[in-house]
Amino acid sequence: MFLCSIRRLPRLALRPLSTLTSCNVGTSKPFLPSMLMHNTPSNPLNPLQVQLKPQFEPLQEPISNGGVRMELDSVMRKRRKKMKKHKLRKRRKREKAEKRKLTQGR
Repeated sequence: MFLCSIRRLPRLALRPLSTLTSCNVGTSKPFLPSMLMHNTPSNPLNPLQVQLKPQFEPLQEPISNGGVRMELDSVMRKRRKKMKKHKLRKRRKREKAEKRKLTQGR
């Protein structure tokens, strides 16, 4: 009846397992939220009862030796890579400024 795609969102300690998007079977076109019928007091006998309750799972999983390993998803990897690049750029800029200062002093 419905195909559901699940997108994982990073959080520091907890991450909601799903942001739900419903699609027609056989098409890639997502349903609009207004098209989803909810079980409301005005519409008690609704054939489609969609419950969007976020479930949480811990971001860190324990390792057998007692440590904790971070589960890196693509967003976290990308953020870490950007930060590394940013720090490297800052360091090179600082070194260049120091070198300039030394050569001007001569």
